[in-house]
Amino acid sequence: MEFKYLLKKIKIAWTSESLGKRIIVYIRSQILIYFYIPLIYLTQSKNKLSLNLIDGYKDQRSMNDHVKIKADQIVRIIKAYKLAKNDEKNSPLEYKIRGLWKEWISVNFKELIIALETENLECLSKLFNNIIREQFTRGLGGYDEWNRYNCLFGKSYLKYVWIDYYKKLINLQGNNEINFPKVGNPCGIIFKKKIIPYESLRHAYRAEEIKNCLIDLKKRAIVEIGGGYGGLGFQLISKLDKNENNKFILFDIPEVVAISSAFLITSLPNKKINLYGEGPISSTTKDFEIGIFPHFTIDNLENDSIDLFYNSCSFSEMDLASSRKYLSIIERCCRKYFMHDNHENDLSFRQIDGSLSKNIIGSKLVPDLNNFKLIYKKIRTHGLPEDKSFVSYEYLYEKFNK
Repeated sequence: MEFKYLLKKIKIAWTSESLGKRIIVYIRSQILIYFYIPLIYLTQSKNKLSLNLIDGYKDQRSMNDHVKIKADQIVRIIKAYKLAKNDEKNSPLEYKIRGLWKEWISVNFKELIIALETENLECLSKLFNNIIREQFTRGLGGYDEWNRYNCLFGKSYLKYVWIDYYKKLINLQGNNEINFPKVGNPCGIIFKKKIIPYESLRHAYRAEEIKNCLIDLKKRAIVEIGGGYGGLGFQLISKLDKNENNKFILFDIPEVVAISSAFLITSLPNKKINLYGEGPISSTTKDFEIGIFPHFTIDNLENDSIDLFYNSCSFSEMDLASSRKYLSIIERCCRKYFMHDNHENDLSFRQIDGSLSKNIIGSKLVPDLNNFKLIYKKIRTHGLPEDKSFVSYEYLYEKFNK
């Protein structure tokens, strides 16, 4: 599986004229993953906690408390996906998938796409009940952890990262409860009788920061652009009070929306969740508490209607035209905060049609400073050891009250 994956990545990198840079980054990351980090962990006894990996990486699907997705929920996801793919054809050019994410879909999403297009409920049930360990969550905060566990020295790597993320979280929130649902065949460290993936610690940290930003508000409307499998959404909904006035809206490409829909619908059965085509896309409607919609529908948001926009990493991975389009929507719709973390590496990809797709680095994703002020810029709090090749910063902008 991994060998075929690498071959396909090499072929695409050659076509996009980015092979040389990627080989350097790949070699460096492999040295960090398989040798440097395990060595550091093994020599730093002070960092060691009594961590149970074995039980946390067993197959959870046969366990009585593993929550499985229902057939009618899958049907909803299929309908929303097919509608999104049909409407995507007529979306503005800025929303066309290019660059790194076009490559990512072609490499990792083939089985999921076929199952959605053919409405194969049996296959989709298998995939959605194994979300955290499926290849389509590579880079979204799921599969990578499962893959590390099965690699040489992977257990030492996982313990190193988990302890690092855990210490950062408890420094921010104290000893408050850490949650993760028994959904999608999760894998991670057993902590207080729960399976806690290391990515969930990062999501919980960011959710705590967002909650603290909006702590004085009785109503909160939050938008995440590029939400992965829905991990931050789950942590955020879990941390906010039970007031139904809270509204969380996630926008992502249709393939990823199908994944996050499956995860959040199964994880939060008591929440009113709307998918594409099931109601209005609005921060003011009372039709839903959580909305999960395709990326090109973000234009539907009303002016000055969102308290906080959040993006992690994906702005600096998109074509620059797409990132600038999202930034214009944030400027129009944000009424309080714009929070993001993105890297500083210039990327370019030669498309099949010969055109060149370029990204925009995080420090150039600046909203109109006539309306926004920078609260902070700081080195990204979280990052896997192999991410050191990509210098990243966190930003928080606040909109002026006029």
